[in-house]
Amino acid sequence: MALPYYRGPTDRLVLDGLLRMPTFLRSLEMLHPNSVQGTLTEWDVSLPPGAVAPGGTVPPPLELRDWAERVAAQPHRLRSSFDTSRQHFELVLTPD
Repeated sequence: MALPYYRGPTDRLVLDGLLRMPTFLRSLEMLHPNSVQGTLTEWDVSLPPGAVAPGGTVPPPLELRDWAERVAAQPHRLRSSFDTSRQHFELVLTPD
């Protein structure tokens, strides 16, 4: 059974977003040194206030504009990890 092919905001954010992650992390680290920590399988990323915001140092995709304005209001931390069987990848964003 083939999966349906979606084109639109969901595809851009969820599927294409993972492909854009290295560029995003590199830009964030270059402009905010020591904000990206961890390993290939477990990230710990600090998002300084205003960094990921419209007009910020690392602008978000258009679809995330409203969300980014809320996140930019205070520091946040993004953590990621795989489960032990490496079947599930978890991303957790919390105020820092």
